[in-house]
Amino acid sequence: SNMADTLPQKEAQLYRKLMKCYDNKQYKQGLKHAAAILAKVNNHPETLSMKALVLNGMDRRPEAYEQAKLSIRHGLNKALCWHVYGIICRCDGDYPQAIRCYRQALTRDPQNTIVIRDSATLAIQTRDLVHFNDLRLKLLKDQPTRQNNWTGYAVSQHLLEEYDGAISTYKQWLDIQEESQKNDDRNKINGSELSEAYLYFVELHVAASKPKEALELLLKHDAAIWDRRGFHELRAKLLMQLGKNDEAGIIYRHLIDDNPERKSYYEQHFAATNKDASRKLVLLGAVKDLYPRAAMPRWLELTVAEGDAFKQCADQFLRKGLRKGTPPLFKTLRPLYKDEAKVAIIGDLVEGYIKSLDSKRTFSGEEDIESPAVSVWCRHYLAQHCDHLGQHDKALELINAAIAHTPTVLELYMVQAKIYKHTGRLQEAADALEEARSLDTADRFINARCAKYQLRAGETEKADKNAIMYAKENGDPMDYMLTLQITWFNLEGAKAYWKKRDIPRTLGKLQMIAEDFNTILADQFDFHGYCLRKYTLRAYVKFLAMEDAIHQHPNYVRAALLANKVYLYLHEHPYSSSNADDDDPATVGMTDQEKKKYLSKKRKAAKKAAAQAEAKPSDKPAAKQKKKAGGKPPRSEYQKQGETFAMDKEPLEAAFKMLNPVLHLGLKDTAIYSAGFDLAFARNKPLVMLRMLNKLQELEAPSAEVTRCKVAFLTKLALKEDLPAVAQEIYDQEMDRIFGADRDAGPLNETLQGDATKSTSTAIAYQSGRVVLTLSSWSEAVKAVVNVLSAQSALSREECMTVLEFTELRDMAQSKEVKAIAAKHHPLADAFKN
Repeated sequence: SNMADTLPQKEAQLYRKLMKCYDNKQYKQGLKHAAAILAKVNNHPETLSMKALVLNGMDRRPEAYEQAKLSIRHGLNKALCWHVYGIICRCDGDYPQAIRCYRQALTRDPQNTIVIRDSATLAIQTRDLVHFNDLRLKLLKDQPTRQNNWTGYAVSQHLLEEYDGAISTYKQWLDIQEESQKNDDRNKINGSELSEAYLYFVELHVAASKPKEALELLLKHDAAIWDRRGFHELRAKLLMQLGKNDEAGIIYRHLIDDNPERKSYYEQHFAATNKDASRKLVLLGAVKDLYPRAAMPRWLELTVAEGDAFKQCADQFLRKGLRKGTPPLFKTLRPLYKDEAKVAIIGDLVEGYIKSLDSKRTFSGEEDIESPAVSVWCRHYLAQHCDHLGQHDKALELINAAIAHTPTVLELYMVQAKIYKHTGRLQEAADALEEARSLDTADRFINARCAKYQLRAGETEKADKNAIMYAKENGDPMDYMLTLQITWFNLEGAKAYWKKRDIPRTLGKLQMIAEDFNTILADQFDFHGYCLRKYTLRAYVKFLAMEDAIHQHPNYVRAALLANKVYLYLHEHPYSSSNADDDDPATVGMTDQEKKKYLSKKRKAAKKAAAQAEAKPSDKPAAKQKKKAGGKPPRSEYQKQGETFAMDKEPLEAAFKMLNPVLHLGLKDTAIYSAGFDLAFARNKPLVMLRMLNKLQELEAPSAEVTRCKVAFLTKLALKEDLPAVAQEIYDQEMDRIFGADRDAGPLNETLQGDATKSTSTAIAYQSGRVVLTLSSWSEAVKAVVNVLSAQSALSREECMTVLEFTELRDMAQSKEVKAIAAKHHPLADAFKN
């Protein structure tokens, strides 16, 4: 290193040792060397930088920042100092600042390939594809002999969809590589890497819509490709694209032999050979005879066959499953339930089995006698069948009979709980699963289901206790549990706490989910270099696409929608720890005396719980202390962090941060865009509101919901600030497209008035519009919706829940009345018990 020029001989030697210690992760020794150099040469910038890196490696980030800033102060023109500061910012997830630091380093040392490479990795991490492309080209020009500079540049062109450029870059590299293979020199890559390299080249041609060239290449490199199944799949796909269906059909038939359980092979084979139903059944029968244990051909027979042929297939399929006692039999057949004729046949068959088994212990007439367990599995199946069709009472009767027969089968309790859940009896559902869990405490799956149902029933303490049953021994078990990124557990917990209006805990859980997804995004960092080194480019490009769409995970979407609700609530009712008790739905309708008594009891319980929690971890104080030193508080203290989130001065910005990633993924759920609209309305962003309206219309959202948003938008128009010229032009076009000439909010809202007396969802939209137009207050709006609710002759549980949520959000005092009305229709549902 050129540090030796600026340091005395002995210190220069120490500096080299310091570099070595950092590379070998001997951090403590490294700190000693750094201290020795700095004692002699005060504030030597490069040594300060290396010391910062060592501290960063030890997870002592605040100190690392301090040393890095000090090194820049004393070595403002040294590229190394800026580079190190950038590395520390990057480790902290502060990408914009890291990019700025790398730029500073490059202005001081433009040829430093390490900094260029780091900058390129950051550019792809933040998906700045143009900058990534520039840096990759620079690297290739600087070091054309390095193999992965070629592939890296080709990938950067691929991501920018410059396919011809990518193909030509990659072709040049392949030529060099083939030369190396011939000469057997040190640049030669191994066989599996070469195989992947060729397959990526073929896929580049596929992406560039050049199937003919892709197929020629694939066949040319046949001998070098190791992934045989991948080779045949790709070949068949290309033949289909070129219209050579007969050849493709033959390949898919061979692939079925290769793996008779793969559904897509059958579908592609049918598409290629254009078979009608009877010929499909012939093929499936042949495969079934060849591979008697394969389940896929039997299942596909059920989807293809109709009438008597279906009855015969279903009979065989059901008997086999019921004899074996296959718990997910119903789940397997559920896709058939779209077809009413098939549903009736299945129902008749299973009911026939139960009759015959009860009288003769056979499935029907003449065969061998079955084991007693078969009748239990028949009832287990039929209960789910009836539950799916909405015959909940019959389903319960069946499952209870099965439990009475054999009370040790856990799967029966799971079905029982599910039926309870579908009728809104959440507490009984949780109790059923708690009983099942106690039958087999070593079964992790039943434990997880039980915790989930307990959270739904609002038993948060019980659920937590069950969840930590399998946690590691040392340290705080809850903390261990929460570091495992179990999003469903945090999501269900957040919903349970939101029902109780425990805002800190709700937000603590929701922000944990957001943090988990950010961790997944941050964790892709090391793969950018790794995939180029290992030539796994096909997987790399897929992986980048997967990471880009990571926020479409259903649990993240649900968490973002709930967070949006909570933050909008906080925007209207700012949180302070003193008013936390007023938000508790349990206090609604109590007299002041009762309220006082309830709250004092609640506080005492909270104090007791806190005291217990304090007492518990004291067995292992060492483990806890260690956690604290790392900077981040343990995750089990999410309530404390939740307090901070709840006090956020800008709740709308916090909501935007969580919801925004979901809005750009083109998902089909209209609730996402309704939430996006409400948030944009609160933040007063007219262009975003228009975009959301556009999405709602495109996805054909319920017209009442679209009208509600339009009315809200038009009332905001008066407050619209002046937009820049370009934005104004887009704005005018969108306005014409969505509204036309009809731009008066009052009359538009009145178009809902007729339906608003009949349907509760329209009533909610209409009344919300009246509030926005300042024609009514929220309590009057809620009253009007409640009147519509009470006038209905039949009400689904979902409809009642929607009205109850609306009421609890807008005027808690009327929720008792809503529950009373709903309870008339659904007397057993927990949510409507006052």
